[in-house]
Amino acid sequence: MSGRYALVSRMRNGAIVSWALAWVLACGFAMGVLWYELGESFDSKLQETAQLLLSIAARAPGGLSATDGGDLRARTGMRDHEEYVVYQILDREGRLVLASHEAPEQPLAPLRPGFMSTSRWRIYTEVEPARGLWVQVADRHSHRLEGLRHAMITLMLPLVLVMPLAAWLIGRWLGRAMQPLVAMAQALAQRGSGDLSPLPADDQPQELAQLANSMNSLMARLDRALRQEREFASQAAHELRTPLAAAIAQVQLLGSQAEGSSRQRLARVAQRLQQLVRTVELLLQWSRAEAGVALAIEPVDLARVVQAVVSDIEPVRQRALTLRLPQPAVPVLAHVDSLGIVLANLLSNAWRHGGEEARVELSVGQSDAQTTVTVTDDGPGASAEVLATLGRRIERTDRSRSGDGLGLGLTLSSELAAQMGADLRFVSPAPGQSGGFAAILTLQADVASNRPALPNTTR
Repeated sequence: MSGRYALVSRMRNGAIVSWALAWVLACGFAMGVLWYELGESFDSKLQETAQLLLSIAARAPGGLSATDGGDLRARTGMRDHEEYVVYQILDREGRLVLASHEAPEQPLAPLRPGFMSTSRWRIYTEVEPARGLWVQVADRHSHRLEGLRHAMITLMLPLVLVMPLAAWLIGRWLGRAMQPLVAMAQALAQRGSGDLSPLPADDQPQELAQLANSMNSLMARLDRALRQEREFASQAAHELRTPLAAAIAQVQLLGSQAEGSSRQRLARVAQRLQQLVRTVELLLQWSRAEAGVALAIEPVDLARVVQAVVSDIEPVRQRALTLRLPQPAVPVLAHVDSLGIVLANLLSNAWRHGGEEARVELSVGQSDAQTTVTVTDDGPGASAEVLATLGRRIERTDRSRSGDGLGLGLTLSSELAAQMGADLRFVSPAPGQSGGFAAILTLQADVASNRPALPNTTR
């Protein structure tokens, strides 16, 4: 899903960034401690070296003194090398007596006992009062910083090398830890809209078990509410059928005895009562659909169901209906009663919105794996906005199109079709026409069955 972040990726990145930040802070603290300890260690070596040199110089036979033009550098027969520590020995007047290879010719610092620092050197000065000899021993700041830099690289290198492996391992561990949550989400996504059965919580981690128990409690309350709603609708519809039938009979009896305008008004009353009976029937059908009756599918002879539905239509409408059935017809996988309800609703919708004079056609096309039932009328059709709302819970079409009823018919048909594994869609204009409306029901064919089909019927 675009624009969404992955929880595992965010947790992995957060863990890696937190770990790296903690490592860097720890390294920074270690660098501070190391710099202090290195400073003490180097200063101690400078002091020990100065005292050793001063002791040797004080015991030299004949003493040491500055010589004009003489070689003041220490010569031991060894090659020159990079000196980390340099030294100078000076007399009491500050003249250079002896120096290491890389020591400057001028005193490193004023002759004052103790430690001091310049921009380049860290210097320790020691004096031998009997002969007035001074010793200055120094090392470069860059040498100390180089040691600290090497230590920092040694500490940071594992972070750079190990971080990709750590990111991969953390991602794998988090992915495995999130598998129960992913499995729960997939199980919920695969459920139908009416499946409110409880989620398994016994084998889940503690946190997911709490979530599953909370969701199960919510779904149980929702299931009870829906059951009560369906029971109320079913009971109310049953209670209404008998008095409505009696009322229609009385109105028709009065209409047969009345004359003139009274008969016309009674005819309109009877028509309205018939519409109310139709609504009651839809409510009963809706209760059955909500109970999931259409989930029990089996091979069904489509031609026989079509003939049964057509036989219940008024004779006037039968004459305006055209049937196109293939010969032979392959049985379809459906629930026989639900399929009859869907076809009856589609035909009723065609006359209700196409008009009483509309020409309606029911045609069946079949392929190797699918059978398509198309109900077409040559009425005014429907706009794109209306098509987008058809089949929703509970949507009415625009009231400019003879909009009687509650809008249950197409919604109920879509629900039953979905339960049977079929697809119901609506198009306008109808295929091959400049206008009109078509409802296209696609069913799965029972390709394993070889039942004989009814002969082709055309009206």
